Amino acid sequence: MVALASIVLIGGVAVPRADAGTTYTTLPCIADTYIDEGNASTNYGTEDYLRCGGPNYSGSNRRDTLVKFDLSGISEANGPIVSATLYLLEDDYTGIPNWRRVWFVTSSWSEGSVTWNSRPSYDEGSETVDQDTWWSGSVLDWVDRWIDDEDANYGLWLTVPPLDTATSHVDWVSRESSTSGNRPYIYIVQQTMGGP
Repeated sequence: MVALASIVLIGGVAVPRADAGTTYTTLPCIADTYIDEGNASTNYGTEDYLRCGGPNYSGSNRRDTLVKFDLSGISEANGPIVSATLYLLEDDYTGIPNWRRVWFVTSSWSEGSVTWNSRPSYDEGSETVDQDTWWSGSVLDWVDRWIDDEDANYGLWLTVPPLDTATSHVDWVSRESSTSGNRPYIYIVQQTMGGP
């Protein structure tokens, strides 16, 4: 069992801080953008927000978000990963539902050039991020696959649920924000070898 000694604020969220037997790491986003089916040849990599919404799961004018993180400094040789949580700060939100699917990107993409027409491939997953000031959700399965070299790290794809409505969208703050503490990140808790 991992012993927890105190509480810290990560991105404005109260998170149990690990004791000496556990390490915690905040991984900043290294690439992010959104893609727009209604403007299928436009790149949004320089925008300071990430939009995710649309009329429905397969309808036109869907807008999805892509994010990527550098996990090269994380190794399970130092101990097992206890949790990995994705955090995105809400900038604007309207409509329903108040959650988004998280998928696993399976091919390369570039923040400065990707569009809906050139979007990468993906594997659908059951993970979600749920609404709060900071939207959050577990991405532990994906992180484990990347660290274990089971799959290449091409990042995550956030998309609308099947029951989304025409007016539903969320804008999250992107890594282009001038406020570093508002940018997307993954918070990792790892039990270190020799810990309690």
